Amino acid sequence: MSELHFRNHHTSRIYVAIAFPNDACSAYGSAWGTKGWWPIDPGGEAYVLNGQELACFYAEAVDGLIWSGSQGPVYLPQPRFESCWGIGNNSPETRVVAMRLVYILSRNLYVNLVAA
Repeated sequence: MSELHFRNHHTSRIYVAIAFPNDACSAYGSAWGTKGWWPIDPGGEAYVLNGQELACFYAEAVDGLIWSGSQGPVYLPQPRFESCWGIGNNSPETRVVAMRLVYILSRNLYVNLVAA
């Protein structure tokens, strides 16, 4: 079964959120679920998902560095959450972001988060 992992190769703690195909979200008009946040210290790793061939992610470091993409908008509340793509809220702490698409074609995909 395929697994998605993130590795922090940056100098600050990173927080990761993901989106993934989720049939349970069809009741909300979406085919994708969202979940976050995983804190990953420098040199650390987080296992976040299994059983999917496709996912999206957004990550931000405490020093302000961001890893994003073009998939969105996606609403990412604070603190930890589990929701569906497209469900937002009015909290000032909710981020509206774009996520990066990844294909999990091998048994395990490790996304290495490094400063560009």
